[in-house]
Amino acid sequence: FTGLHVQNQSERLVQYYSLVPFWLEACKQNARDVFDLPGAVLQHGYLPPIKADVYAHTTSIWEFCMEIPAQVLKVLWDRFDYGGDEAFLADTLYPALRETAIFYQHYAKLGDDGYYHVIPTVSAEHWGWTPKLERNKDSTSALCMFRWLLNRAAEASELLGRDADLRGQWLEVANRLAP
Repeated sequence: FTGLHVQNQSERLVQYYSLVPFWLEACKQNARDVFDLPGAVLQHGYLPPIKADVYAHTTSIWEFCMEIPAQVLKVLWDRFDYGGDEAFLADTLYPALRETAIFYQHYAKLGDDGYYHVIPTVSAEHWGWTPKLERNKDSTSALCMFRWLLNRAAEASELLGRDADLRGQWLEVANRLAP
């Protein structure tokens, strides 16, 4: 959707922007129920374009596409980035960005090699579950989107003057993700 923002047509996505706040509470519950982690996680699944009472689980494979939460929020980030609407950043985007960064920060685990790893993850375009999670570790898409989201959350945190205590933690994980 970046092209729409570049062309100053962000208004074409107005319904999309409302979905994230509608789903945020269900996504927070999803992080607790499925992963026993704080924050929020919006994965593949069906969430209607209305306020969700519960998170609808459809398939375990797509619920481990760890890049999806960041991909969803990138659409909202682009609206802010290309339009500069700080009220939108503060009121609509940052709450979801913050909760997803908290989830990502806790989902990534520090390995013996000194890097944070994203395990398990399922690359949406390539694999389902593989024996011994052979191809379910540190997918390029998950690592890239973890880094992108954690850096954007830290950037927004600084711009808005919020969550300085979390900002350093997010940057620590982003800067030490597996290569």
